[in-house]
This record gives sequence, structure tokens and C-alpha cells, in this order.
Amino acid sequence: KPKENNVYNLVRNQDDLKDLIDILEDYKGSSIAIDIETVESNYARGLGRPDPITNELGGIGISLGTKETTYYIPLCDHPDSIEMEVTPYLGFATWEAARITVLLRLQFYFNKFEMNSLYKYGTNLDNAYCTYLAAYTIQEDSLGLKAIVHRNFGFQMTDLSDLIDLKTETIEAANLSDMYRYGCDDTYWCYQYGMKVAGTIQERGQIDFLSILRNILPWAAEAEREGIPIDEDKIDELIPFFKEEIAILEGEIFDLAGKEFNVRSSDQKAEVLFDDMNLNPPMKSVRGGKVPKMTESGKRVSVNKNDLKPIAFQNPIISKLIEHGGVTTNFDTFVKGLPKHLHPETGLIHPQINQAGTVTTRFAYKNPSVQNIPVRTALGKRIREAFHAGMVDWWVWAIDQSQVELRWAAHLSQDEWMLQQFLSGNSIHKMTCMEIYQIDEDDPTWTNQYKNSKNGNFARLYGAMEYKLAETLEISLTEARWFLNKHRELMPGFEEWTVRIIKLARRKGYAETPFGYRRYIPQLRSSNRVLRGEGERFAVNTPIQGGAQNHIQLGMSQIHRYLENKYSRMMFQVHDEVVGISPSEELVEVVNEASRILENVVELSIPTPVEAEVGFNWGEMITLEQWKREYA
Repeated sequence: KPKENNVYNLVRNQDDLKDLIDILEDYKGSSIAIDIETVESNYARGLGRPDPITNELGGIGISLGTKETTYYIPLCDHPDSIEMEVTPYLGFATWEAARITVLLRLQFYFNKFEMNSLYKYGTNLDNAYCTYLAAYTIQEDSLGLKAIVHRNFGFQMTDLSDLIDLKTETIEAANLSDMYRYGCDDTYWCYQYGMKVAGTIQERGQIDFLSILRNILPWAAEAEREGIPIDEDKIDELIPFFKEEIAILEGEIFDLAGKEFNVRSSDQKAEVLFDDMNLNPPMKSVRGGKVPKMTESGKRVSVNKNDLKPIAFQNPIISKLIEHGGVTTNFDTFVKGLPKHLHPETGLIHPQINQAGTVTTRFAYKNPSVQNIPVRTALGKRIREAFHAGMVDWWVWAIDQSQVELRWAAHLSQDEWMLQQFLSGNSIHKMTCMEIYQIDEDDPTWTNQYKNSKNGNFARLYGAMEYKLAETLEISLTEARWFLNKHRELMPGFEEWTVRIIKLARRKGYAETPFGYRRYIPQLRSSNRVLRGEGERFAVNTPIQGGAQNHIQLGMSQIHRYLENKYSRMMFQVHDEVVGISPSEELVEVVNEASRILENVVELSIPTPVEAEVGFNWGEMITLEQWKREYA
């Protein structure tokens, strides 16, 4: 019964628990909100973030939709537990026994953090309706529950930091009289928002997009929990390799500069480029003309890599500085950084997968950010060699959805030339180079012009005009303008589609993916030309990149279901690759079936083939046919 003039209910003993279970039995098939509170380990508090592997369940909130039907089950000690008339351990032998027993009776809907925190108690959850993902679907201004509740309902929820010192204390330090109200608030308002946002998603026709997020959620939880094996010896081998690469680059930079300086110092870089070498600085448009791009403090010209790219054609030192920045970042992030993320209990890395972390619907990984490993470069390959299967006679497999964004661009725009290249099995980059530059592969300029054509094709997917093309291709503005005109002539259907999609986005205020995700773009209505141009690029890219990513995610959810009764598993998805591991006896079947799924999960106007490779690690890969000849 509610006590202390509070309509929320505190489960105090096994009789209360039995009453609650009986009530829940009557609610089967109806909407129920569940939220958990956890006791974080010293390891997690040291990290400054929750850790589902080492945390313990501290309490469960359940709401059937009203405050009178919102309950909190305490599953850890609190200073005032006896005062609150809570039976020790709820009448079980230990808190661990209470947690396991309670969870076995509560097979309901949870999100990814809950999934991972409860898995170790034998609770395997699926078909979650996650309010965090629902909030992302409708693009709430912020995705934290407290901010959402205040914005949507005008209610100011209590912060956990108001109850305990998060740096030094766990929820066991909070009084239960406060904690159960806090837990019930979380659950009750989760229910209220869940019901409200469900109606909004229905009205906007965004159910398909939310379904994609929900269907891939069980895999995301599993992938975080299972982790990724890392070969520490391979990492150690990379240290001298990267140091040598950095030393070589610095030597080349010093030769071009005519002196030595601290390449990592932005001030010294600016001095060398714009004072010593007298290069023209990056510029930005303002009323009345153009001025140099400065740092936020305004003390010096910016040497940010994105600002340097458009002026790289002036002198090769700029490209070398950009390359040096990339190498040192990868050295710090992966070579020195990966070992820091090895979990003390599992010996694996467990990157956090945020399904709602980008405006493009791509997954966002952090701790570590594996999506930032360079694609198909020598340095990136060496880093990928540290990612292995972790067991004897197991193999890494990677399935690449070949040129999926370009294929979506062709499908959406129905550009005849693009469609023809894909239907004929031609290399679209090769044909672009031949048509724009009127050369063949024997021409001495082929390598450079092919690179421009490939990068230019991808840049156009992002709606790049001459300024962005100049930056991306590291060419002059005049050359970029020429390339843009040629590209438009070659693919007029794509050009017409970009014009239509920008007009539509400007009228609606947002761009939309084929599966219903909306990206709101206020820049499209800006009086600032630069901001407007940025908004136009977003408008063009959103349906292309969003369509491609949702395409892959649809395939992944089907692959995950297919793998449910196998030892094999998907580890992560990065760029356009799905990466997994399999034992030898499953490898051929799994790679073939996963490839088939990805090729057929969405029907476009053109084929969507994949390229599959396998290997001892992610960096040293061979074709499946070669593997069968050499190892099967």
C-alpha cells in the first residue's frame, strides 16, 4: 500500500512482490514501463561511466501507467531500509538470490543498458520499445529522460547527483525513502513519454525507422557484452612502425619548411605556413568580401585540417601536415589507446554502440571509437591486424556492402548513366574518370585523375559544390568548378534530383531517409550563404547515407536472428563493413548466408552486391574461395 502520502508503491517484502506479480499477470499484452537502478563498481566509477559487466542490480521500477500503479523493488541495502519496513533481502537468502528470483519473473521490455546489466542474472530480453531510441526517431532536442520530461510535461525530475556523490558513492548510500521515489519517477515518466512519442511516430509515418532501431537493438546489446578480442602483441609491434612513419613525415615537412619546428604545435604550424612560407591562408566569406579563417580566440589563422584542405594545392607541405595529423591521431587513439580499453574481467574491448549518436543514423562507437580506424590504408590495415577471433581455429570475416551509398544515389535519383554503370557491372569510378578526363588507364595522369574521380563521386553524394570539392580533392577553385560542371553533364539525373531534394527540404525544414528518419536542417533557411550551403549538403546526403545505413542495419538484424543457434557472431559494423567471427566448421555457411541476406534484404533498381573476405585477423584477409582451397 502507498505510504507517507506518496502514491508510488514500495515493494517491502515477498507478499508485496507476490501481489505485484499477480497484478502484472493481468497486464500481459498491455504496455508496461520498466527501468533499473544499478550499483556501480569501483572500476566503473574510475571510468566515470556505467559498466554493465561489473555493476550489480540495485532496484527495479515498474509502471503500469499511473502513479498509483508504479512500483519500486529495492534490490540492495540502504541506510533507512529497516525504517522503511523493508524485509532484509526481501525475505530471500541474499540480495543476489532476490535479484535472480525477481528477474526470472519479470521477462518484460528493457533497453540496451538494461539488457546488458540483467543478462548475467539469466534474463534474456527482446523486442524492446526503448524510449531513448523513440526520442531519437522524432529528433528530440536532447535525449536525456529528465530533459525530455521537463520539455514535454513541465516536470522537473530529481538528479541522482542530488541524492549521492556519484564520484565516491553508489545508490546504496541513498536513503530508500528518496531512492524509491527517484526510481518510480524514472519509470512513471518513461511510461508517459513512451505513450506520447508512440503517437507522434505513428502520425509522422516513422514506424519503419523505429522498427529498424528496435530490431537491431538485441544485437547491439550482445555485441557490447561479448566484446572484441585484441592482440596486444600486434599493438606492441605497431609502436616502432608508427614512430618511424611519424619521423619520416616530420623529416619531409622540415625539408619543405626549410627548418625544424614542433609539428604538433598549431601556433608553430601557422607561423611556418603563413609567415615563413608566405602561403595564402584559408578564407571565409563575409559582407564586403573575404577574410582569413581565424581560431575562435581570433589570435591566429586556423590550421584545422578542414580549413587547410582547400588550400593544399598551394604547397605539398600542407598535405604532409594533414597526413601527419592523421597518423599521430591514430597512434594516440589506437596504438597507445586500445590497451587502455581492455576490460579487467574479460580481457577484451567493449566499445559502446550508440544507435542514436549521429544525425546520419550511423552507429557511433566510443571507448574506443572503432569507426575512426582508417579505411583501406596501410596504417589502417596494420591497426586492423590487432583485431582477431580470439580462439583457436576461429576466423574473422568481413562483408563489405560494395559502394552502397552510390547505389542508393543511383536508385533515388534514377540517373540513367549511373544506373547503366551498375547494371553493366562497370566500375563507376573508372567510368567517371574516363568520361570526365577523357583518358584511359594507360595515360600517365590516370592515377591522380582516378583518385579525383573517386573522391569527387563521394563528395557529390554529400552535395559538394565547388568550394567543398576544392577542399576534398585538394585542387584549386577553378579546377573544382570545372570538375563540377563535367560531373553535372555526365549525371544530369542526379543533378536534377539534388535540386528537387534541396527544394523539398527547404520547404519542409527537414530531409528524410527512405525509411522515415528526419533530419531537421535550419541552415537551409539561413541568410548566411555558407550556412545555407552546409544545409544543402545535409539535404542531399541524408536520404543517401541514411538509406544505405538503414539498408545495412536491416540486413544485420536478419543476420543476428540467423546466428541465434550458431557459435558465430557479428562483432561490429564500421563504414560499410559487417565484421564477425566464426569457427572453421561454420565459416563457409555463415559467410555465404550473411552475404545473401545483405544482398537481398532491400530491393533497389540495381543489384547491391557484397564483397566477403576472411582471415586470421581483420587486417590480413583473403577471399572465401581462397580460404576453402587452403584451409577447408
